[in-house]
Amino acid sequence: MKPKLNREYVVRHLAVAALMLGMSCWFLYDGAVKYPKQDDKFFEEIHQKRETAIARQYQFSAITFVAAVVIAGLVGLESRKRFGFGRDDVASVDFSKWEKKRIAYAVLRDGRKVALDAWHFAGVREFLVELGHPAPADSQPS
Repeated sequence: MKPKLNREYVVRHLAVAALMLGMSCWFLYDGAVKYPKQDDKFFEEIHQKRETAIARQYQFSAITFVAAVVIAGLVGLESRKRFGFGRDDVASVDFSKWEKKRIAYAVLRDGRKVALDAWHFAGVREFLVELGHPAPADSQPS
């Protein structure tokens, strides 16, 4: 058994990416359509200059678009992570962050250190048992 990407992790992060993408579209709409149609009184009351307000909407659109791409990209990178090692490849397991963060580090015989993060991956506890290094008993639910 190999850990698979945790569904809750994926759903939460992709929902945030979708929210950011939606905000990006909203800002783009404001800058390209809504703000140019507003009368000058609107800009005198709320904004200093029409051009500055429109430019700001484009900037916000770009920032939120980049945030959406980065978040979705990080989920994509996590999904590509493979645990191509087995029981014989593991020299030891470091559980120093297990209690607080549910992260264990498998120290492989070739010197590599692989993070096994139970928030990102489902089945980490079972994988550790298969590796012959069961996780310490929980003092709180995971």
